[in-house]
Amino acid sequence: AAAAPDAASFNLQYVGGHWRIVNNEMGPWPVAGVSAARAAGVTGRGDNVKVLGNHIHDIAGTSALENHGIYLDGGTSNWEIAHNWIHDITGGSLIQMNDANGLAGSFTKPHGGTWMGFTGMQVHNNWLENAAKYGLNISDVGSVGASVVEYRAWNNVIIGTKLPPIRMNSSARTMDVTFAYNTLHNAMVSNSGSGNGYFRNEGNGTGAIRAYN
Repeated sequence: AAAAPDAASFNLQYVGGHWRIVNNEMGPWPVAGVSAARAAGVTGRGDNVKVLGNHIHDIAGTSALENHGIYLDGGTSNWEIAHNWIHDITGGSLIQMNDANGLAGSFTKPHGGTWMGFTGMQVHNNWLENAAKYGLNISDVGSVGASVVEYRAWNNVIIGTKLPPIRMNSSARTMDVTFAYNTLHNAMVSNSGSGNGYFRNEGNGTGAIRAYN
């Protein structure tokens, strides 16, 4: 937990294989005395990964709030995140996908081809409770070309986030996003600073964003 960047119980890389992370406990993760920790229960990137049935909790952080329950960076596609209990993430968001370096639409993956964006992402049947930031966050500002966000989130419970429980900040050229049958309760308990809403959409992406039931 004293590592500065890229610290996590599980840290996956571009060509690390098709991981299955199942039935683990991750936490607590203290960061006392660390000035620039960036961590998560699960972090990294890769293709065709499943994170199922894990207990991720008490991930602490610095004032930068860059420590999360699950954090996925640019180069991430075809993940299933399901049946996890993620709670008390005092360092950041419960599940955050952030293309921090604007890779979508331009990044050449190590094994060839261009990473087009967060495609084939499925987040369902998770219990997500208490976070210093967001519940579900997708951000890819700076993506270029024919970049894509393809994301489904359903049957999740999101409780006790300080900022909006669902937030998007995307500049993708093609968006195909659905939030359905989720339960949002007692969330957004503090002022977010740039507009409050249980569902907050920023950025100038184009395409379909559906939020229903």
